[in-house]
Amino acid sequence: MKFRLVYALVFCLAPFVGCGNRPAETVAQDAGVEVPGDAVSTPTQGQGAEKAPRVIPSSAPSDAAAPRAKKSAPKEGPHEKLYTPDQLALLGADPREGRVETELRHDFDGDGLDDLALVLVSPHEEKARTLVIGLRTPEGFRAVQRSMCVALCAECGGVLGDPYYGMKVVGERSVKVTNHGGSRWAWANAYTIAWRKDGFYVVGADLSYYDRLKNKSEAQISVNLLTMKYSRTGKPGLRPHNEKPFPISDCGAVEGLQLDAFP
Repeated sequence: MKFRLVYALVFCLAPFVGCGNRPAETVAQDAGVEVPGDAVSTPTQGQGAEKAPRVIPSSAPSDAAAPRAKKSAPKEGPHEKLYTPDQLALLGADPREGRVETELRHDFDGDGLDDLALVLVSPHEEKARTLVIGLRTPEGFRAVQRSMCVALCAECGGVLGDPYYGMKVVGERSVKVTNHGGSRWAWANAYTIAWRKDGFYVVGADLSYYDRLKNKSEAQISVNLLTMKYSRTGKPGLRPHNEKPFPISDCGAVEGLQLDAFP
């Protein structure tokens, strides 16, 4: 056991005493240490001594280049996933109305820039709709207004289901929002909206009521709030009325545009 420990010690110190590739037992004998016979290793015939594995210093570069980390794209916020930059500019920094259902670009004020109108539907149970409309400027949008009553909610159409029929341009400076619902006795209303000096106003309405089974219209009127006149089926010519244009946010005035108000 004594000889084995001395041999192991000499073997470990061999690299530091300049012995190069000399066998460990030779180094031990030169140092005056008696090596037992069973400790001497002799290569077998036709087999060379095993080579020590090559050690790569830790400071040396690796043969395989390390993979480069991919730059991750900036994370999108919840609003950027739902809205385009133009829509966000109109809706504001923290929109809450829901997803965009209809988008319409039109020059409402005649300045040569396409203004923006959106109809959004809420994700909540009644799926209320909001009309948001504004005038474009080089810096964004101005005179942004909202209406919760010209585009009806998804649950407001009765047996006929979702009443919203869409929004389209009519004339040079206005849009029309249409709804249709009911059951056998069906109704339809369409509100015309235009820019008027200081804001967006309801300037007209088309209202109808008819029997779907007989496919017969019982009443149909077209109201012009600018000229303060209206027409009605079964009545000759234009008839006067007292209603005036009102802001799109005035839901009480919207509800007041009923067939009975225009005999």
